[in-house]
Amino acid sequence: MNVGTKHRTSPSNVRLRQLVEASGLRHMVIAERSGIRRDVLSKLLTGRRPLSWEYVARLAPVLGVPMEAFAEGER
Repeated sequence: MNVGTKHRTSPSNVRLRQLVEASGLRHMVIAERSGIRRDVLSKLLTGRRPLSWEYVARLAPVLGVPMEAFAEGER
């Protein structure tokens, strides 16, 4: 999935929470490895900040999943 192209589906904060939980990694570790500040990651996880494909591109390799796994309705 190319970050620069428009996507028909938006990445889902709910899917992010599910993927983080399934990874077993601590939030601090995910933040460090992805280069996303911990406070921003917290807002992404709680839905107080929208999840963009740019964040997904940084989180997917850390969580060991393809970017498509963040799309609404994916399992």
